[in-house]
Amino acid sequence: ELVSMGCQMNAADSERMAGSLEGLGFKHVEDLGDGQASGKADVVVVNTCSIRDHAEQKVYSVLGPYARRKRNGEPVGIV
Repeated sequence: ELVSMGCQMNAADSERMAGSLEGLGFKHVEDLGDGQASGKADVVVVNTCSIRDHAEQKVYSVLGPYARRKRNGEPVGIV
């Protein structure tokens, strides 16, 4: 899963990262972080902007469900 928050530059950067990850063999999985998605992501990339305070603060709420999965022993990488 690749989550992009903040400025428009982040959206473009996220698209480039998604292409690079797909080139390495990763598959995109829609993952809501709560297990109610089509599949659970093994790797979660959160691309945020530290210039925009709202995006920086929002990242913590986005990471919550993934961190819970990790604490429960699921093999999930958070970047």
